[in-house]
Amino acid sequence: MKDKEINILLIDDNKASVKLVRRAFKGKGNNLSLTVATNYDDAKVLIEKLRPDLLISGIEFFDNMGNDLINYINAPVFPVLILSADSDRSEKDSFPYNTIEYIKKTKENITLLPHFAEKAILGWNYLMERIEIEKELNHLKEKLDARIEENAADLLMLNEELRKSEKRFRLIAENTADIIWTMDMSLRYTYCSPSVKQLRGFTPEEVMEQTMEEVFTPDSLRRIIEVLSNIVKGIDDKPKDMLIAQAMEVDMLCKEGRTIPVEITMTLIRDDKGEPVGIHGLARDISERKKAEQALLEQKEMYQALFENNHSVMLLINPATGSIIDANPAACTFYGYPKNLLTRMRLKEITIQDESELSKYLDDAINTRTHHFHFQHRISGGYIKDVEIYSGPIKVGGKELLYSIINDITERKKTEEEIKKIKDYNEHLLKISPSAIFTVDSEMTITSWNLKSSEITGYSAEEVIGKKCAALPLCSHCEQCLLFSEGIVKPVIDRESRLATKNGETRTILRSLDIIKDIDGNIVGGIESFTDITRLKIIEEKLKISITEKEALIKEIHNWIKNNLYILSSIFNEKSSLVMDENAKGFYLSTINRIELMAFIHELLYQAENMSEIDFSKYIEESIKYMIQMYNVKKDDIKFEINVKNIFINVDMAMSCALIINEAVSNSIEHAFPNRLKGKIKIKFFRDKNDENNFYHLMISDNGIGINKKIDASKAQTPGFRFIHSLVHQLRGKIEIESKKGTTLKILFS
Repeated sequence: MKDKEINILLIDDNKASVKLVRRAFKGKGNNLSLTVATNYDDAKVLIEKLRPDLLISGIEFFDNMGNDLINYINAPVFPVLILSADSDRSEKDSFPYNTIEYIKKTKENITLLPHFAEKAILGWNYLMERIEIEKELNHLKEKLDARIEENAADLLMLNEELRKSEKRFRLIAENTADIIWTMDMSLRYTYCSPSVKQLRGFTPEEVMEQTMEEVFTPDSLRRIIEVLSNIVKGIDDKPKDMLIAQAMEVDMLCKEGRTIPVEITMTLIRDDKGEPVGIHGLARDISERKKAEQALLEQKEMYQALFENNHSVMLLINPATGSIIDANPAACTFYGYPKNLLTRMRLKEITIQDESELSKYLDDAINTRTHHFHFQHRISGGYIKDVEIYSGPIKVGGKELLYSIINDITERKKTEEEIKKIKDYNEHLLKISPSAIFTVDSEMTITSWNLKSSEITGYSAEEVIGKKCAALPLCSHCEQCLLFSEGIVKPVIDRESRLATKNGETRTILRSLDIIKDIDGNIVGGIESFTDITRLKIIEEKLKISITEKEALIKEIHNWIKNNLYILSSIFNEKSSLVMDENAKGFYLSTINRIELMAFIHELLYQAENMSEIDFSKYIEESIKYMIQMYNVKKDDIKFEINVKNIFINVDMAMSCALIINEAVSNSIEHAFPNRLKGKIKIKFFRDKNDENNFYHLMISDNGIGINKKIDASKAQTPGFRFIHSLVHQLRGKIEIESKKGTTLKILFS
């Protein structure tokens, strides 16, 4: 069968059907030869010329066929296979008597058509050979009966021929995988080939004892009896030499209890008078074919489910016209059109590209030159979306279509544009940055290197990018990697280090660095910035030496001032002993006290280690204690309330403020509480952070008798107030003096 060329004649005037059948047989083997007739005359000529092994006819052609051609087809003995786009016909008598199969036109059946054809021809040949053998046997039997009395020798010869014919039949029957069987008109088996053992598990002898109920499932048996009944009913209308056959798919019962699908072909055996005397049968196992059909069905259902239920936008497109053949629900949602409207549209209606670009896209996609595209699509409402398309060819119903998956990348495009802007901005910053900046990946390979890095180190970007940090002698002095060492807390800010340049110089740098993580928190690299502070370090060392020298000189000067103040105090003290006038003597004593206070303040302030930032609260407390001792103020007579916290000022400012406080407190002690009147002196010093000018506020007040109204404090008529005014002027501040329930000085400076 495989080596013999099989001639198949297709009789059909439907061009689409002819195209589908041709495509199904194309490339299916050199032994299958398909010829097509599209009209009655061609069909007659080709039947006569080819004597085909199988006729395939479209039902439309057959229904319109003339009686002369039907009779012409009925006459030859070859099988007929009908293709139908409708459900199975019930009036089967209208078809040729040798019709063996009715196949519904589906994608799967058309694909399997070569398989149906080969199996049909094989089964038909077996039946024809069996029928020919039967006819030959009957003919020989008739000749034998006629000549029994005439010639015993002829009888022996005929018996030998009969034996050879039976042997040839059994050789065919017993060596085929299909089950060949015969039964009488009471549906009892009269023969069964040995292949039944392999297929059903029963021996031929066991089958000969079985009834039809033991061979077929109930539904299969019902359909078989229905077919046989229809054949027998219409036998009177058929010529007595006409071969009547019927093929169908049924389920057979096996010995172990399972069922197998088989394709059976039943042919009515008729005697010389045309009366039915038995049935020839051929049963072929179609389990594999059924599995293939089921797999195709499941695959179709799976792909349909994937298409319909997928959240990605999917379209089926006709590449010849650009028409949208099918769209899944996600596509309808994305484009904003119902399916019945979207599937009537063309690509040019949803894209802003011109026709030449669309044609190139369709051509590239269908010919698989590329499968990835970027377009802009217009959705309902006129909005434009950036889309990413993956397209490729797919065959559906015998047609080659484009299967496209479409992703909305509008937001991604915006993000990419923003990232590009940020990247360009960062690259620009890196170029003009006054600091050296470079990055590394997680393997400590340098990935970027700005111009300042090259300027400081002497290494160009081409020399370092792609190399490990360890391959460069930049930080060979480092005991550990600041970036990836677990014991170092990141970020590292302004860490002073040493760096070796390309020409061998050693520079001092100020480093800041941090690790870089991805969105999952994994370390993917690091970034480092450093500034060359070598020159600054040299200047800093010089400044330190200079400051040390100046501080020593200043302390020496202030020590000299302090000593001179004490000398001046001693002179005034000696002079006061010679003065007899009490007022003059009081003036001397007051002056001596102020001089000693100034000397004490000098000594106190210039003992500070840092003269640019002095904690003033400590010095106020010490100076007040000194004044209490100097004026011999008893604890219960005058109480002091000091509210000075977190005030840090330089030594010059501290000196002026201390002298103001000392002068004001001295005046209060000497004049505010006469005759040992008890009272309170308050000192408040703060900085108003809510004030945009950030002024210092210094307030000294007492609850004594107040200032004599005859004295205008604002005009600084007394030496004490003139002294305070001059100190406030040095601070570039303002002073207010109030005398309500005592005296209050309010000083404001920045």
